Amino acid sequence: EYDFDAKLVSRLVNNQFLTVALQKVTQQNVPLYHKVAPGSYSIYNFDPQDRLLAYARHELHNQNEWLKRLSTTFSYQSSLEIRKTQKTGESVKTEEKDIADVYGLSFEIYSTPTGFWQINSGLEYYHDDIKSQTKSLSNNEQITSRGLYPDNSTFDNFGIYSLHSIDFKNWSIQAGARFNNYKLSIKDTTFGDVNLQPIAIAGNLAITYKLNDSFRLIGAVNNGFRTPNINDASSFGIADFRYEVPSTEL
Repeated sequence: EYDFDAKLVSRLVNNQFLTVALQKVTQQNVPLYHKVAPGSYSIYNFDPQDRLLAYARHELHNQNEWLKRLSTTFSYQSSLEIRKTQKTGESVKTEEKDIADVYGLSFEIYSTPTGFWQINSGLEYYHDDIKSQTKSLSNNEQITSRGLYPDNSTFDNFGIYSLHSIDFKNWSIQAGARFNNYKLSIKDTTFGDVNLQPIAIAGNLAITYKLNDSFRLIGAVNNGFRTPNINDASSFGIADFRYEVPSTEL
């Protein structure tokens, strides 16, 4: 295994800042212990297993109360995993390959309209792209088939949010809302195509009253949402000690 990370923070003119960061993790020839040790598999290795994360963020600091800080972030994350397997006593060698690329773009605005009111608002967009396939080699004949996920699956996530914090004497109020729009597109010749476009609105409200320096009364209500992802709707194969099949009607 080898890993490295680096970050550069630069102050530009007119109260602007630029941050560039990079993280990298690589593992090679990693055996899956509970498959190899009992003897059911002579080979079960992750080779390689890679992760790359890179992002660039631009920040503008301003004296305007409604535009105190504006940040723009572009990110890219890539994950590569190859699983090489061969069952004990069998000649078939299998290589499963999964690549996940995630592109992200986000904008965030921090505002302080008054001394007791703070606002964090923004919008974000992420796009996931999946490449997946399986290769089997037997008697010098190679067969390519469906991978753990359908090849060329995509997942899009757009969100917009606003979080408000108000502090007045012994009272503190936090309230926020988020809207998300998703698009899941899977072209699967084995189990059938999946096209989902769920939307979600989630929010929170919390009120705090300070009795003294040691005690506070807090009341809060929150709700959340998690949309089905590519793994939920299309994963097909062995995962840990179970066998996953697609849930196409989530």
